[in-house]
Amino acid sequence: MIDEGGRHYEENSEGIWIEGTNYAKKGLSWVTSQEERSRTASCAWGPRGTDTLLQSLDAVLFAGKIHKGDKRIVNGERCRDWIASVPAPAGWRDEFVVCIGDGELPREVFTPDRRLVETYRDWNVAIRIEPPPAEELNRQ
Repeated sequence: MIDEGGRHYEENSEGIWIEGTNYAKKGLSWVTSQEERSRTASCAWGPRGTDTLLQSLDAVLFAGKIHKGDKRIVNGERCRDWIASVPAPAGWRDEFVVCIGDGELPREVFTPDRRLVETYRDWNVAIRIEPPPAEELNRQ
């Protein structure tokens, strides 16, 4: 969700990478490209590889502090908020909150004003990744 001048816009992006072929959703169709990778950021780092807020976790651990928040329910799962704060001229400023659930996995990450909220679910559920249907591929 992006807030520009009081108006809210929701951005969605969808991509699939399978054995050297990248599929990127553009409108109602998919665009393909050839791309070699050893592994994706998501596979290498989990949410820290793709989550805007969690990417800064190393800096917070080095120069900031993290304190325990309340327990709550996110998508039917119990988790505890952990508030990451960074030094600021007037003391400390809360940077982001991560709600950690069972298995020490993040359920939700958000800014204190909740302008940015990222939710995680279905950890370790087996999935089958398949290319988009042929009729949805953009033939250029």
